[in-house]
Amino acid sequence: MAIMKSIICARDKGVKFEVHWSAEDQLIFFHQACVSIEDGYLPKVTFVVVQKRHHTRLFPVNPKETDRSGNIMPGTVVDTSICHPREFDFYLNSHAGIQVILAMSFNFYLNL
Repeated sequence: MAIMKSIICARDKGVKFEVHWSAEDQLIFFHQACVSIEDGYLPKVTFVVVQKRHHTRLFPVNPKETDRSGNIMPGTVVDTSICHPREFDFYLNSHAGIQVILAMSFNFYLNL
């Protein structure tokens, strides 16, 4: 049987520090499940955490680069300037808004 070298787990959580403790707790269960498959099997686990409840709003520099609602274009990724200088985090506008200013998702990775 082929086994995975790594596991990627997506989570929707609130505040960053709460997520870290939750990820550490969940990691114990991942490791228990992996060891039950094969003794000594401990793959690398990466948590991709999406935070939707934040107060960051982004607006385009050029008003001509907007969708019909005046929002930034779908697919926009911001990973500089307003992000942490040493952590892997970014803002992602994954879809178009209907009429309101979009709240982009804030994403970050925890490699445990």
